Amino acid sequence: MTKLSTGLFLLGLCVISCSESFDQVPEKTQLTAKNEEPTKVLEVEKDLILPPIQIERDSIAKKLQDKISKGKPLVVHALVPLCDNENQGIVPVAKHLGKGRDLRGNLYWGCGHGMKAYFKNRHGWKHVQSDSIDSDVILERSVFVKRFPNQAKVYLVCDAYAGDQMKPCLENYFAYLSGKFYSEMILEKDTIPFRGGADLIVFNGHNGLMDMTVDVPQISKSAYKEGMSISCSSNYFFEAYYLKTGSFPLIHTTGLLYPGAFIVDDVLTKWAQLKTPEECRVAAGEAYHREMKCGRRGGINLFKGGW
Repeated sequence: MTKLSTGLFLLGLCVISCSESFDQVPEKTQLTAKNEEPTKVLEVEKDLILPPIQIERDSIAKKLQDKISKGKPLVVHALVPLCDNENQGIVPVAKHLGKGRDLRGNLYWGCGHGMKAYFKNRHGWKHVQSDSIDSDVILERSVFVKRFPNQAKVYLVCDAYAGDQMKPCLENYFAYLSGKFYSEMILEKDTIPFRGGADLIVFNGHNGLMDMTVDVPQISKSAYKEGMSISCSSNYFFEAYYLKTGSFPLIHTTGLLYPGAFIVDDVLTKWAQLKTPEECRVAAGEAYHREMKCGRRGGINLFKGGW
């Protein structure tokens, strides 16, 4: 299959899978504030609750620069709900791509542009480890690392969520953005903060907010974070949640698209080198055009950087 035909095939999968849900775009996303656990497997931190706020990126960029200057690694935590024909509001994709608990062949994890398969084979990224998680919610965690020309060392932590666990996946995404569930691990002699300790939190997969609303904890810490939501029309659905969690929307989307890992890769190349949200947006669009042959302008217009 040629690159052009592959791109058109994947774009067709996305348009088909999201077309029924896209009509449900709300003018304003409604949120309900509750102090509930996002999942049963994690414990909620009890911190000072602050009101919703639209933050700017200056303080975040300064924090990233400070970490690089001190030789501390930057950490990205990506949450990936596996494509699921039976349990997500999509028109089914090919059976072998849409098994929501099949790590090996899933469209968003194990196939060529799936998060694990892509970064495992991507030049410049080193696969540090993959672990099965003793949980019905998170099936596997894979970690990758790369050093960039400005000496930034970036760890990418990717969690594969079972396709029938979209709600806890979304709840955890927003909980991490709010600073909850700070955790650490030791990798290559580095102490790596992840979950609520990561610098950038990524949601990559089907836009579950098209099918449901979730209760989101209010921001609990002043160390604001960046979020990236690579899912269909995330600008319309996620923005109010970013306000609620006091996070900055580095990259979100304006229309239907295939959430290939190549988008995350190209954005991280700019992000790690402290480029602006606009430069990250252009990188996302150019990556999408490169793989999907949709036209450079069309690709860039699929993404939005910042508010």
